Amino acid sequence: MSINMKNAEICGILPYNSKEFQANTVTKEWGWEYIIPGDGYTTKIMELKPGFCCSLHFHRNKSETFVLVQGTLNVEYYESDSTKHIKKLTEPMSSVILPKCTPHIFCTPKNQEFNTIFIESSTVDDKNDNYRLTKSGYDD
Repeated sequence: MSINMKNAEICGILPYNSKEFQANTVTKEWGWEYIIPGDGYTTKIMELKPGFCCSLHFHRNKSETFVLVQGTLNVEYYESDSTKHIKKLTEPMSSVILPKCTPHIFCTPKNQEFNTIFIESSTVDDKNDNYRLTKSGYDD
């Protein structure tokens, strides 16, 4: 999969140095994430292909906020009593906050003609703090 920087560049949210972009980008089955580490926090610019979902997962130590830039993002999450919530982000700058230990999954509609772009702002990102309950993939 080639990374589609054009959509994010139009939004004015990527650095102009594409080598830096490539070095900090992680390709996923559902799209990609551009990681910007901070001091005590992490910011990610995420691009999600139409019809794809990340895995249902949670983090024991990480809290997250998702902010929509472009497209539609469906965020499904579960409270500690297993109450299911679905928040559909459709307006730029709409957001959802996910406390630590909140199982969640995000998806885009199959019929959307372009990729969804959103920003994840979180406490420090630790690859060992991902507890996956399902696999990522196309939402059949």
